[in-house]
Amino acid sequence: MSTERVSRKEHGRLLGVTRQPACAQENDWKLITASQPSTMEMPPLSQCSPWLCMNVLSLSDKVIFCEESEKGMIELFNDQGFDTITLPFRNVFEFGGSFHCVTTDIRRRGHMKSYFKALDAAEAATAKA
Repeated sequence: MSTERVSRKEHGRLLGVTRQPACAQENDWKLITASQPSTMEMPPLSQCSPWLCMNVLSLSDKVIFCEESEKGMIELFNDQGFDTITLPFRNVFEFGGSFHCVTTDIRRRGHMKSYFKALDAAEAATAKA
């Protein structure tokens, strides 16, 4: 499958807690600082962090699935221009994850995009050598 290169105006986005890692800076990704989890209490058998609130699923560049009790995250995504689909998913936390952990792509439409400009440039230079 061919890789469609992302234009300079189009930025990847990174959901994070504290700081932007080097790979994000190198590739002009926009850091979106996560809101605090709605609660620090997790279901009884869960061994996950309350920061599981960050485990969302991007359906497209504008649509995100988010756990319905995570009001801060929902507001954050809506403020960032995302269409946020909320679903009751908290009971799944006991099994070790949330939306992103329990899904896998089986089919995609369109072209694969690369958000790693620095890596793409390095690979192109190596290919020319």
